[in-house]
Amino acid sequence: ERARGQYKNARQKEGFNKTRQKAFDLKTPKNQMFTKEELAKYINAYEEKVDGKKILIGPNYVVRGNQKNYIQFINHNLEKKTNNLYFEDTIAKAIIFKAAEKVYGVKPNAIGDMRYVTVPYTISLFTLLTKSQLDLYKIWRNQEVSSELKELFYEMMKTIELFIKSTAPGGLYGEWAKRDDCWQQVKNNNFNFDFSNIKSELINKQNPPKRQLISEDETSLIQTEEENERILSIPYSTWKKIEEFGYQTKLLTDYQTTTAFTLASRIRLNTKISDLERSAGLKIIDIVIANAPELLFEIDTIEIVEKKKEKEEEITMDLISKVVQWDKKNKRLKPFEYTFMNDIVQGKKSLSDHNKKLVSWNIQKVRKFGFK
Repeated sequence: ERARGQYKNARQKEGFNKTRQKAFDLKTPKNQMFTKEELAKYINAYEEKVDGKKILIGPNYVVRGNQKNYIQFINHNLEKKTNNLYFEDTIAKAIIFKAAEKVYGVKPNAIGDMRYVTVPYTISLFTLLTKSQLDLYKIWRNQEVSSELKELFYEMMKTIELFIKSTAPGGLYGEWAKRDDCWQQVKNNNFNFDFSNIKSELINKQNPPKRQLISEDETSLIQTEEENERILSIPYSTWKKIEEFGYQTKLLTDYQTTTAFTLASRIRLNTKISDLERSAGLKIIDIVIANAPELLFEIDTIEIVEKKKEKEEEITMDLISKVVQWDKKNKRLKPFEYTFMNDIVQGKKSLSDHNKKLVSWNIQKVRKFGFK
């Protein structure tokens, strides 16, 4: 979240009815949202930066608090241009930091009383000792840290916390941990940690992970599909009401009112939406959300009526397989959606009740693009 309240606003804009809201919450769970200050903490704890003998980024800056650490991140550790590989590595670092916090625990079942110090120091030292060879892509794929790595973090945190407390002058542990000297002493001490159990978590230089860089064109295509999906989620009858709303209130320009009429026709006839229509349609939706959200709330009622008209379809492996075969040619699902469906066909994922819901949404999506 780059600006305060950004997540909440996105949820209101994307989730303009209950169905869309559920889809947004599944696609973008609140417990996976983090702020830009937390982003700085995850990255700065993982990656030290020095200029000669001067420490520019280190756990001692993370300990100094969100604002000071964020300034260092902006000045010394911010990538000017990012891509999907940077994103995947960043999320892996977030997962590592949160996992370490969980391993540290909370009172009364915590290692100690310095979690905000010990966690970043442990991650920084671990990265230094393993020469940044942890397989972040593996953590990204698994969306979790291995039990072996958690056990190592536990042992490291117990030792590092005791060391910081024993070296702190005057017992001011927190203040000591903010200083460069503290980090230097931790770095230079021979703790002799045992890394033998986590060799499989490190990058194999003979067989490094194969990763695919998504081009800007592919990213743009995915965004276009998401925007089209947003427009297509509003049924024909609601677009007609939006057109009438534009005529009556004059809150839509003549062009926007005409576009609402055009989009209603596009949806009824299942024809392609142009780039100009898509752009105008998104602006129209925002105007309606701000001035007449009740028009969009009616979508839930429309969907309930439509569902009553149709018999609820049983989700079968045969149906999922047909969707996978169809989408292999037509490429309407996003890569992760296609992989998810294919994993179920291959038996890599179970057809649980939760997964059935996700499958159902994917089937509804491809139907909008012509799957029968």
